[in-house]
Amino acid sequence: MVKSVASMEVPWLGCLKLLANGKGDRVDLHAPNSITCLEVTFTTIILILIAISYIIDEINYYRISKKI
Repeated sequence: MVKSVASMEVPWLGCLKLLANGKGDRVDLHAPNSITCLEVTFTTIILILIAISYIIDEINYYRISKKI
């Protein structure tokens, strides 16, 4: 009996598990660009969040300065 079927996967997330278990050499052997792609993905996400925060701050500053 099948209880569930995976319909989507998150790329490079398995690398985190292998790195945490001390098996990073397997990642380098089978998928050499995975760690680099994972780093780029997380860096991009962090930069997007910082940009969104900056934009929200600028909008709030504009609203406050316009009321005065």
